[in-house]
Amino acid sequence: MDRRGSSTASGTTSFLDDFFLRPGAKPAAVTGREAKTATRRIATLISEHRPLAVAAVLQGLAPLVSEAVAQSEDHDTPWRTMRFPYWKSPQAQRQYAADLASLIHDVVGSC
Repeated sequence: MDRRGSSTASGTTSFLDDFFLRPGAKPAAVTGREAKTATRRIATLISEHRPLAVAAVLQGLAPLVSEAVAQSEDHDTPWRTMRFPYWKSPQAQRQYAADLASLIHDVVGSC
């Protein structure tokens, strides 16, 4: 599992976690069992950590992230999937930044 955490000056915490435990796994190429296991694991993380929002950086994860949030104890957690900010695509990077800013704006506006 790839979980890297960081704390900000305000004391809030964010963390990054791969949806699938298998390196390089793509949503379209995983088995139903692997998807179910990953969805339950992410739902448990959402329940344990109670994030203000969930951001998935791969649009193909949308159905799985939706299911994970729905299965969590905090099923009203806002979430978004975003286009991967491919390093060779300035357009992808701009879209990622705009999507992330939109999610932050929505979360801050609801606090």
